Parts: sequence; structure tokens; C-alpha cells
Amino acid sequence: MSQCCLDKNVRSAGPAYFANVAIKINAKFGGRNLEFANPKESLPGVTIEPTIIFGADVTHPAALDDTAPSIASVVASQDWPKVANYNGIVRAQGHRKELINGLEDIVKELLLAFEERSKRRPKQLIFQLHPYIHAIVFMFQ
Repeated sequence: MSQCCLDKNVRSAGPAYFANVAIKINAKFGGRNLEFANPKESLPGVTIEPTIIFGADVTHPAALDDTAPSIASVVASQDWPKVANYNGIVRAQGHRKELINGLEDIVKELLLAFEERSKRRPKQLIFQLHPYIHAIVFMFQ
């Protein structure tokens, strides 16, 4: 296991920086950084049923760059209710394209990974789309 830190960041870092690094190292070793004691109270609209949490964002090239692709990334939790381990998928897509190409296939791949790791299917799906403040909660029947 390794964790890279830039010298310039370490030299000027405060306690929050080192706490963030410790959280990353702990997760890499399989430790838990978060677990919902009562998901129903912590996340309105969510039950105690297995839930997968997705996050997605698209990063675009610099303003004067008119050829480089935009980069889409999607992450998903893999261990409800601990929510400490995530899988992620990163894909290049068209220049300055905000909609994620192949999102359906990406979601399927991450859902299958959740099922394989947790040995159960999620009953709920939360999808956080940047820059929206609220999440979308899907209930599976």
C-alpha cells in the first residue's frame, strides 16, 4: 500500500490535511471511516435495505483547449451500510460534453460489482449528480 503526498502540501499542512490522508490510508487497508448507525434517520427517504450510493461528475479541459476530451467519472459504494469502499470508472468522452456517454453500462457494471462484493442486490439507489445539491433516490421493487 502506498499513499502519495506532495512535499509542498505536507510542509504547509494543518490537522485537517493529515486527517484526510489518514482516512485515505485507512480505507486502503480495508478500515471503516463511516458507518450509518441508523441509515433511515441519517438519509431521509432511505430505508435500512441494501443501498448503493453513486456519485458522478465530468471534468472539462482548459478554456482555450478546443480538442482535448472531457473526462467523466462515476463512483459507487460497495458495502452498505458501511459506505467505506467504492469502485470507480473513468472514461474519456467528447470535448466539453456534459452528459456521460455510456452511463447505463457504467451503472450496470458498478451494480454487478456491488452484488458480487456484498452477495446481495441493492434495494435502493442514490445518485448524486454534481453540481446538484440534492440526490435522486430510486427504489427497486
